[in-house]
Formats: sequence, structure tokens, C-alpha cells
Amino acid sequence: MSGNHLTDEALTGAIRKGGQAREAALKDIYLRAGLRETVLKYILEHGGSRQDAQDVFQEALLILDKSIREGRFEGRSMVSTYFVGIAKWHWVTVRRQRSRFTTYEATEQESLADEPDVQVIQEEERTILQNALNQLGGRCKELLTYYQLDYSMQEIAQKMQYENPDVAKKEAYRCRNRLRDILTTNIID
Repeated sequence: MSGNHLTDEALTGAIRKGGQAREAALKDIYLRAGLRETVLKYILEHGGSRQDAQDVFQEALLILDKSIREGRFEGRSMVSTYFVGIAKWHWVTVRRQRSRFTTYEATEQESLADEPDVQVIQEEERTILQNALNQLGGRCKELLTYYQLDYSMQEIAQKMQYENPDVAKKEAYRCRNRLRDILTTNIID
């Protein structure tokens, strides 16, 4: 163990085990000293903002989780090194997608993101989404949270006490459709 953190072996084992052990392992990674700073520094040095770094960090955590659960992480490097590699790769992908879909230069994008109007719109979007999630009800909201965190249908079925993964998949589909309907109604009204 380094500090109060799990060893790489314990961490990967807990993620593969699932449930509360997985959640504790992901929290351990999330709170590791230096990881967030390393990702932040890289993103800032490569045309991103602090918000970009936060988004990339969270996405990298989801990708790492899935990679470990699916057996793609083979332990040839430290988990933290692998995580930073995922974050860097993801940032390159994000930048490539942005350049494909916009004509703004990176500096123009950053200055736009700091504009008060853009911040107000982003806050309104978050509020609309949160209100829509609240209208869904507890079960759908919980299921979609697990779905967003990239839990497998087997894990969702266990956590939500569904008969099997197929039932969880049908419920996830139903809940996503309900959320889309609520959002559509709220935006049109």
C-alpha cells in the first residue's frame, strides 16, 4: 500500500468483484493524490480548461473501471500509470472530435466557455436535466445512475433486485425513453 490506498492487485480484484468493493476501489482511485493534478496539468498544457480536465478525469475513471472488469487491464503497468494513459488518450479523442465539429479556434472556445451567457445556459441545462430526473422517480433515477456509471446489466439486476439482466436491460430502455419524453416535453413547453 502507498499511503492509505489499496495496492493495485487489491484494487483490480475489488473492481472485478463488484458491488461495494468496486465502489470503494473506484473511490480510492478518485481520491488518489497526484492523479487529478497530473491529468489537470496535461489537459491545461494541451489546450483544455479546468472543466475539460474534470470531465476527462471522470470519463477516464469510467473507462478504467470497464477495462478492468472486462479484463483488458493486464497489470503490465501500475493502475495509476494506466489511468493517466487513458486520460491522455481520451483528451486526444475529445480534441479530435471538437475540431471536426467546430470552426472555432481553441482559444475562442475557451473564451466562449467563460462568457456569462454560456455559463447561464449550461446551468439551465443542468437544472432541466435534474428536474427531469426528479420527475422520473426513484427507481428509474437509481437505475439510470448505475447505467451512466457503466455498471453491467448483471450488476444492475443484482443491485435493483430484478430477476435477471434482461429485465434490467428492458427497464433501462424504458427509463431512458421516459427521461427523453420528459425532456422533450419540458423543452417544448
